[in-house]
Amino acid sequence: MDRRKSYLLSITELDFINNLTIHPNPTTGKFIIEMLVLNEVKELQIKLLDIIGQVIYQVKLNKYVEEYQKAINVGALAKGTYNLQLVSGEGIINKKIIVE
Repeated sequence: MDRRKSYLLSITELDFINNLTIHPNPTTGKFIIEMLVLNEVKELQIKLLDIIGQVIYQVKLNKYVEEYQKAINVGALAKGTYNLQLVSGEGIINKKIIVE
C-alpha cells in the first residue's frame, strides 16, 4: 500500500511566491489574484474549486517567473465559499474565496 503524504503549505513555507493578494474578498462579481513568482516554476496551476472539489476555473503557467495578475469572474456562481488553489511541485497554497 502506497502511503504518500500530501502536505498543504502556508504561504510562508513556499519561498517561490511573494506578495500574494486576492481582492476583493468577499466579492460579488470578480476578484483579482496578484503575486510575484520569484524563482522559475516548472508548472504552476491556479484552480478555483467549489465546495465538493469540482474545478470551476483552471489555468496552467509553465516555466513562469515574474509578476502575475488575473481577474477571475465569479458573478455567475452561486453564493458561498470556494477554494482557490495554487499548485506546484513545491506544494499547495489554499485560500478561501467568498462569493456574496
